[in-house]
Formats: sequence, C-alpha cells, structure tokens
Amino acid sequence: NCPSPILTIKQKNLEQFGYRFHNSDGKAVIKYIDVDNKEHICYSKGNAMRKLVEIFERSSIVLIGYNVSTILDLLHREAEKSRHSQILRKKVQAMIDVKWLFSEEYRDLHFNNLFRLCFNEDLMTNSDTQTITK
Repeated sequence: NCPSPILTIKQKNLEQFGYRFHNSDGKAVIKYIDVDNKEHICYSKGNAMRKLVEIFERSSIVLIGYNVSTILDLLHREAEKSRHSQILRKKVQAMIDVKWLFSEEYRDLHFNNLFRLCFNEDLMTNSDTQTITK
C-alpha cells in the first residue's frame, strides 16, 4: 500500500487550494484543509447524499446560504440517481439565498465580494461565512 497516490494534473492543481489525497487500507481518502487549518474529510457524491438524506429524514429543512437554488438543483439531480428525490422534495420547506438580500446590481457578485461589500474586509474564516448568513 502506497500512502501517497500518483496524482492527476487536476488533483495536483487542487492541492494548491487545500485538498490532500491519501490512500488508507487501499481506498482513496480526500481531505480539505481550510484557511483555519482545520481538516475536513471529503465524501463521494453517494456518501454525501446518504448523509444528507439521513439529516433530512429527521425533520423539515430550511436551507440558508449563497446560491442555494443552484446547490439545491445539484442535490436534486444527485438524489434522483439514488432514488432519494422524494425525501428531498418533501423535507426542504424553504430556502433563503443571501445573494437575493442585495440589490439587483450586486446579485452576480461572488460570495467573497458580497462579504467585502458588507464588511469592508476579505472573507478569512468559516466563522465569517456563518456571520454573513446570520
């Protein structure tokens, strides 16, 4: 077992953004290191959808974030592949997209630029991301 896999060009490019690729017991493991140096395990689409469905099955959901409709569309397409689209349709009761809280001239800006517009500083940490959605 080789702990460091041979990476594709795309994977090497992703390393500069904080992604790390490893082998563990013969399986690929992908982790993301955020700006706070906190490590996050990246899941496959199927595993991520299973985890979301487990959460969605517990109660009704209100999605809050940036570009939520696009993300919900991607989730729905993935849910259809794994036959979980009914749960997604039933449980998502509402969504609030922070980009629609801004006037029309700003809606096409990236999240970091909206943050800078509101707070006159660059987006630096995950806690800052949570602050703007509050």
